[in-house]
Amino acid sequence: MSIIKRTTGHCISMMLLCFHASAAEVTAFESFVQLQLKSDGPGLAYIVTKNGETIYSGAYGMANVETRAVLSPDSTFNIASVTKQFTAAAIMQLQQQGKLNVKDNINKYLPEFPTAGHVITIEHLLTHTSGLARNPGTGNQQTTEVIDSEQMLVLFAKEPMQFAPGEKMQYSNMGYKLLGLIIEVASGQPYGDYIEKNIFAKLGMKHSNYGNRQSGALKADGYYQSWQHGYQRARIQDVSWTYAGGGLASSANDLALWYRALLDGTFISQDSYRQMITPFSLNDGSSSNYGYGLNNIRLHNRSAVIHQGSLPGYKASAVYFPDEGIYATVLSNLSSVETFEFFSVLTGELFGLSYPSFEPVQLTASQQEQIMGDYQTSSGAIRKIFMEEGLMYSRLGNALVYAVTPLVNNTFLYGQSTSYFTIKQDTTGRQILSYYPSVTAKPEIAVKLQ
Repeated sequence: MSIIKRTTGHCISMMLLCFHASAAEVTAFESFVQLQLKSDGPGLAYIVTKNGETIYSGAYGMANVETRAVLSPDSTFNIASVTKQFTAAAIMQLQQQGKLNVKDNINKYLPEFPTAGHVITIEHLLTHTSGLARNPGTGNQQTTEVIDSEQMLVLFAKEPMQFAPGEKMQYSNMGYKLLGLIIEVASGQPYGDYIEKNIFAKLGMKHSNYGNRQSGALKADGYYQSWQHGYQRARIQDVSWTYAGGGLASSANDLALWYRALLDGTFISQDSYRQMITPFSLNDGSSSNYGYGLNNIRLHNRSAVIHQGSLPGYKASAVYFPDEGIYATVLSNLSSVETFEFFSVLTGELFGLSYPSFEPVQLTASQQEQIMGDYQTSSGAIRKIFMEEGLMYSRLGNALVYAVTPLVNNTFLYGQSTSYFTIKQDTTGRQILSYYPSVTAKPEIAVKLQ
């Protein structure tokens, strides 16, 4: 059983759960963490800052299941595609130094790379509008083995252009790996060395590196969960494959340091940062929400700047709310964890949103029988609630089947998401299912068929 203890400025690691002093209650988040994760398995680390000051941080679970090393906000995780904002910021730094310009044709730095007669600029790579494929067709390539830059370019050159540069936004890991090669040409340093010397060392990010070379208790090893064999070590790609698109490792505390540096101009100018978060204008005049390594979305009905990442054994999500000055990141060393959902609960609760109680209950056979059945929405679709091998499931029409966890107050949660439904009787005795795809959404109403 996990013990939660609120603290005043320091971390209590008792039973693997620790929290920093908070300006707001976050009991829903704490309950959500304990509902979704086991204290003796892989878990997550997180931090929330406001105007650069930490208001809440902690960790839950194991950095290494075998050695029983405990996670902390200083634990080092692979951050996958959250790497892209570092790559983009490195490009901006080199532009400030006059070593490149984002409007440059990439053939200035990679003269042999084929572009099918198109002009692809560095900016096209930064904004995922280059027309390059998302990933190369690796075929039988062993991604656990080292690939050098020449081999990478040959592999990428085999992929046909998907569309004309600037025509639309289509996420491309290939594009960011080319940016890594451009950084090497412009700086004269290997990509990993450049990031470590010019970002991590400069900003005091002591638990960040290229390739997750951290050792000891602070390294968060990646896992996936097998129903038959429990937690299994994830097979990690060699960093030469993830490279400038996903090859960095960092901690929750370090990522908070990093974003504060972006905001206050410690690393690059504030004008360069604004350029990174400005939506890109496409050829037809429309706008893509993606800037340079960062994406603009609406979350909790607020403007947010976000990026997420996923690699075998790891998930990462980081978000900044510019109007509120709030930054949050959640890092996990378990493949099945949806870090977006965790920081949605965390930040939403800090903004005062109401969440269901994440306290699970065991339903009796009669309660299960009363709930099971078909519920018809106003559009005529059928949402089916059923039991199978002792577990509850939900399915809307012919869509995918989702596992459901019964909670207190006739509430039912979908997996690791924040989507849920309630079941109550109205004044006429009808059984009403109210489905909430998010806490800020209006519910979809369905009536149980007799």
